[in-house]
Amino acid sequence: MAATRTRMFTAIRLLLSVAVLVGAAASAEASLLTMNFSGSVDLSGSGGAKDNPFSGFFTWDTTRTPDDTDPDSALYFFESYQLIFNGVDRTIASGGAGVFVIDNGNPFGTGNVDGLLLLAGLEKNVTINGVTGDTLLVMAITGPTTTWNTVSLPTDDSFLSQLTTRFSAVSLEVPFGGDDNDVNLGSGSFTATAVPEPATLWLLGMTLAGVAVRRRRR
Repeated sequence: MAATRTRMFTAIRLLLSVAVLVGAAASAEASLLTMNFSGSVDLSGSGGAKDNPFSGFFTWDTTRTPDDTDPDSALYFFESYQLIFNGVDRTIASGGAGVFVIDNGNPFGTGNVDGLLLLAGLEKNVTINGVTGDTLLVMAITGPTTTWNTVSLPTDDSFLSQLTTRFSAVSLEVPFGGDDNDVNLGSGSFTATAVPEPATLWLLGMTLAGVAVRRRRR
């Protein structure tokens, strides 16, 4: 599993460093899924504040092919996203955020899981306690290995009820030092909710309109 973790965090560095055009490249025919998130990370152990709130959204194209893959995980860049951290917009215009789909993998060395590892860059070339690197917000949504048997992106929001473990962290990704030199700056929790597709919203609106009409007639 060590080799898998090395490939995964090497891909994280790729995510932080490459410029990939997102958002505008999404075609009208793309099947998009959007997830809102909000939470907080405790950075007091590394000299920061205890409460560091964050929020935003991720949108992915469910038909996208992986940007990087290995047998038990695949990396996909987002079509669009937003990250507000401590009241500051940390969204990177090109690239900077993506998701690993994990199938029966062990990314944290604590046992095999199915899940999503959501990643977004925070700041580049930051020095904390004498160590310089790029900070990264990590959000994990994990659950039993029976959830799925694929490294493809979820095509609907059913995974939110099946993958019930949530945690977040901020990592200092140190270049040229290998994964062992990266520093976990703090951890926390978060919540995630799916945004209804336009067609679903239209149906909901029609249903509510019908209820209103019936009440008015009564």
